[in-house]
Amino acid sequence: MAHVAVRTDDYEDGAVPAVCVATGEPADVLVEHHSRAGAGAWVLLLLLLGPVGVVAMIVVDRLLSREAQGLVPMTRAALAEAKARRRRWEGAALVALAVAVAAAVLAVAVAGLRPGAWVAALLAGAVAVTLYLTPGRLGVTGRPDRRGRTVTLDGVDPAFARAYRAQDAARAEARRRAMGTATTAPLPR
Repeated sequence: MAHVAVRTDDYEDGAVPAVCVATGEPADVLVEHHSRAGAGAWVLLLLLLGPVGVVAMIVVDRLLSREAQGLVPMTRAALAEAKARRRRWEGAALVALAVAVAAAVLAVAVAGLRPGAWVAALLAGAVAVTLYLTPGRLGVTGRPDRRGRTVTLDGVDPAFARAYRAQDAARAEARRRAMGTATTAPLPR
């Protein structure tokens, strides 16, 4: 799989080549896609502060994360497979959440309200949430850049990456030609 930096305007408008991001085949549909770049794994260290750390982690992640909504091309078959994969991941996350709840109940029953028991239960809950959020809905993940100019799509088919780069190069060449003809005329005084 490949990655490609897509202009944010193209991503939001779906102005990308009609090549499936998952298979590289001609695409039939544009699918909504959510891209997010979080604050980083270091915010998990805030969990060491206990319940206050959980709140701090959520606040810091929200303040430092970047998000973008866009459209990516897919085939109907690839979309159906991505939805099935997502359902499997959600099932695994529910199992992990059930384990986390059981761990919390067991921690209270066995150890009382000791902080160590709650840390174990919180970590199990963090695993459940991570399982739920980790997989890209379509198997393709996106990361908006800090300036908001591009979204880097990871896990795309190399054919999509080549097609987008060719589209972007053609647009840049057309812009250069337009600028070249515009600069030959004398500037008004």
